[in-house]
Amino acid sequence: MSKYTSEMISTLTASAPITFEIATDFAEKWADKDVTVKSIVAKTKSLGLEYIPKQKVARKTSGITKADMVRSIESEMNLEQDSLSGLTNATMASLNTLLQELIK
Repeated sequence: MSKYTSEMISTLTASAPITFEIATDFAEKWADKDVTVKSIVAKTKSLGLEYIPKQKVARKTSGITKADMVRSIESEMNLEQDSLSGLTNATMASLNTLLQELIK
């Protein structure tokens, strides 16, 4: 037997297209019926309604890398490039601290 009443299905149908946020709101509203966001998404799809998933957060694609940081440290210390290449295994926080101390 389905957890979804005809009233719940009508509400879903009337709210189409269903987004992740809408599914979350329905899950909270229907918490007493023991339905989850995942269940609502599945029901939406099984009813043939359009579902718009939550946008995935893009991974950081730009910015300073550890290798860039090590090159900056080498530059501040007037060393040849790649002379401190082993530092790329250090944490970014440690590299940043070292560079800030060298810049002072």
